[in-house]
Amino acid sequence: MNPPAEWIWSLLDGMNDLSSLRDSMAARFAVEPPQIERDMLDFVKQLVQLSLVCEVSQV
Repeated sequence: MNPPAEWIWSLLDGMNDLSSLRDSMAARFAVEPPQIERDMLDFVKQLVQLSLVCEVSQV
């Protein structure tokens, strides 16, 4: 895994939502939020397809 993917993986704990991850990544990796969101969603979709994570609804 590349460093951004490792970082996302480490924060997919059910406590962080994707929008907060996107904003944190924008600051950490100096990439524009729209690009981060596209890349992050692609990565998370792959994890869901591989049954490595599942979607958690907000309460």
